[in-house]
Formats: sequence, structure tokens, C-alpha cells
Amino acid sequence: MAFGAEVKMRPSVYTPLFRDPGEKDSVVGPLWVDKTPVTNREFLGFLKTHPQYLKSKIASLFADEGYLKHWKSDMVFVKSEADFPVTRVSWFVARKFCQAQGKRLPTVAEWEVLSDAQNPKYETQILEWYGKPDAGLRKVAQGPANKYGVKDAHGLVWEWVDNFSEAIMSGDSRGGSSTESMFCGGASLKAKDPRLYAAFMRFAFRSSLTAKYTSANLGFRCVKDLKEGTE
Repeated sequence: MAFGAEVKMRPSVYTPLFRDPGEKDSVVGPLWVDKTPVTNREFLGFLKTHPQYLKSKIASLFADEGYLKHWKSDMVFVKSEADFPVTRVSWFVARKFCQAQGKRLPTVAEWEVLSDAQNPKYETQILEWYGKPDAGLRKVAQGPANKYGVKDAHGLVWEWVDNFSEAIMSGDSRGGSSTESMFCGGASLKAKDPRLYAAFMRFAFRSSLTAKYTSANLGFRCVKDLKEGTE
């Protein structure tokens, strides 16, 4: 797959997982969306021009001790894993990578739409993968695309979103907008559909993260705003 391959996502309606009385759906997009998660090969290209993010040089403020732990050295990973999604990258660095491409991380609302995550037909597949915390990685783009042309949104890696910290464990109060959801036990009573177990798991996982956190199954992809009438 060509570096930086993107697909166009038309304006789409996002229905928040949690909904207050009178709260309406919102529209996200239009967007350019990375077709697949960022790969080791692509991330290496970024490091060549941003050496401050090499694993031997990165400040501890921006990544924990697991940062790129699976790479052999600053610029070397297992050759056969070049087109695997890059993982063990913190939110700080994922965000910087996207900025370097003239892009950004998607918001929670944007990711939920572009991944088609709340489509019931994916529920079983998503839950089965969530139940395998040690599932191995593979090359990106091996499976079919969803209705937006996006690949590997489920069953490969979790993905960073820009406003992950707005999904936090808290009391039963929460913000009112679709991108300020606070995950808590009582909040499930306000869910649009309490049967969306996979969505609850995503909110719970996001609530456990910090910006410097890295994980062997946490990667990312980027998006870019698209003005209507432009390509």
C-alpha cells in the first residue's frame, strides 16, 4: 500500500453512546482518513526527520519505558514487520506524527464513525478481538474495507484518539457534548443502547490511558479536515 493512502469520508451522523434529554446527534466530517493504521515503515520515515523521538532520545515526559520496546534499535525493527501497524507509541508522539503529515488524530466521535464501530454487524467480531489481549499483529490492509473504505479498524490494534482523556472514570455527572462523554457505571443508564458492549469497553479502555502510555496493541491513524467542494 502506498505511503499515506487516504480515503474520503463524507459528512456523517454520529450518535453519542451517552445521551442527555434533548441532546441531538452531531455531524462529523468531511474528512480525509488514513486507510490503515500507521505502519512501522511509515513511522521510521518520521523518525528520520524527527530524531528527538528516537527511543534512545525521547524525553520521559513524552513516553513511558515501553516506547518502541519491540524495535531492535532506534532505526531498526524486524524486517518482516515493516508493514505491521506501529505500536508502543504514546499519544504525544502519535499526535506529533500526524502533525508532521499536516494531519491530526481523530476525535472520539470521528473514530466511532470512520470505523463504523457501532454497526451491529461488527459487534461479535469486535468483542471476540477485545477478548484476546495478547492477539498477535499482522500486516495492514489484509482484510476488506468498511463502507467508508477504511481498513483494519477492528481486530488489529486499538487506536489513539485526540480527546481520549475526555472519556474518564468519574462520578455519575458528565459533560453534555458528544465528545465529552464520561464513562461511569451510572452513565450506562443514559446509553443509546446498553447492549453496545464493545462501545462501553472502548470508553473504559480510554479512561485507563495517560498521554505517555504505550502498549503492544495500541496504534493510531491520522485524519485531515476536508472542506466541502475540495479534493
